[in-house]
Amino acid sequence: MGRDRGARPAAGRPLAAIFPSARAAELRRAVAAHGLAPARLRAVHAQADRPASRVLLEAVRDGGAPLVTEPPLFVHEAADLGRFSPEVRRMLGEDV
Repeated sequence: MGRDRGARPAAGRPLAAIFPSARAAELRRAVAAHGLAPARLRAVHAQADRPASRVLLEAVRDGGAPLVTEPPLFVHEAADLGRFSPEVRRMLGEDV
């Protein structure tokens, strides 16, 4: 995360971050350095057979609960990079 940009959640509100998966450990260290604890983590993959390209992290102040690792998000259909997965189509409000 490099420099401090002052991104701190208001009391009782979570911080959400999207980060390159290769820098997930750096993100977790930066969150901890600001008095936050990871609450949820989700890997984002372009397709099911590819490594994660991004991570979604939700962090909370004074978190005492264990980290919840959510199921991965696959952005595209397995056989067709031009077609979004059903989950992403639902997020976009499309019929599945």
